[in-house]
Amino acid sequence: MYVNDLSKSVSYITSPILFADDTTFIITYRDETEFKLKTHEISNRINKWFHTNLLMLNCDKTFFLPFSTETDTDDNMKVSFGNIKIATVQNLKFLGLNIDTTLTWKRRIDELNI
Repeated sequence: MYVNDLSKSVSYITSPILFADDTTFIITYRDETEFKLKTHEISNRINKWFHTNLLMLNCDKTFFLPFSTETDTDDNMKVSFGNIKIATVQNLKFLGLNIDTTLTWKRRIDELNI
């Protein structure tokens, strides 16, 4: 319950998802420049919220997963939290599901076939 107001600090520019101790921010913009600006703004607001509440983000468990099509794989965007670079990943486990950057579900299918 302590982090419930975290989503309120950025809810007008992103779609936050809070589940137990996991927090996810979904950022969608068609324009790449606008997307980068909003991602930076959200990062700054989250950083400010953590600082105000005397908390620290566990950067070892924080990832940036950019979604794209298989033909459009421009992954040169870097996300940081304060002065710490957030790792960009090609796939991750989200609420028990393996999700990759192109939403092909290949890793999930491979996992089920084992």
